[in-house]
Amino acid sequence: SLDAQISELNTQLAERSVLETQLDQARQRQADAKAENPRLKAEMDELKAHIDELSVVEGATCPLCGQPLDEADRQRHTAILTARGKELGDRYRANQAFLRDAEQQIAEYVSRLEVLSTNEQQRLSHVKSLAQLKTRRDQNQDSIADWEAVGAPRLEEITLQLQGELFNPQTRTQLEAVDVELAALGYDAAAHD
Repeated sequence: SLDAQISELNTQLAERSVLETQLDQARQRQADAKAENPRLKAEMDELKAHIDELSVVEGATCPLCGQPLDEADRQRHTAILTARGKELGDRYRANQAFLRDAEQQIAEYVSRLEVLSTNEQQRLSHVKSLAQLKTRRDQNQDSIADWEAVGAPRLEEITLQLQGELFNPQTRTQLEAVDVELAALGYDAAAHD
């Protein structure tokens, strides 16, 4: 039973390195997104300022590059800057959404790693218990082998002696002599009782 539990825990623990890698990657992506958002925000603010400048300029020169600027160029530049701003805004919002999701994902990875840590403690406990049980089993097998080699033959020998009344022959001979003397004296144990 412990072997099966240890095997199952080992299988679960095999995913720990994958989870740790995923956690590290998620934290790195989170850090990248956190670092990128201020840059994106600054770029968007700069683009907004350029768009505002372009929208108020009429006629002569471009406030950005100093070149002559007509209405079509102004609208084209405004459209380009607006598209770039939208692209940066989309990335910014995507990063914000990613950061919200990343917090939850990182928390999930950490939670799963904590469960695996508990599983590791449980596995170590099972391994220790299994080692103790195997030691006890080996000791019991040694005791059984010792019994079969020495104890069982001795028990059989003593049992045969008891059944055949072959034990302690000198004392039995003396006891028989005392019994003969008692009979010669006319001793009756029942009458004595």
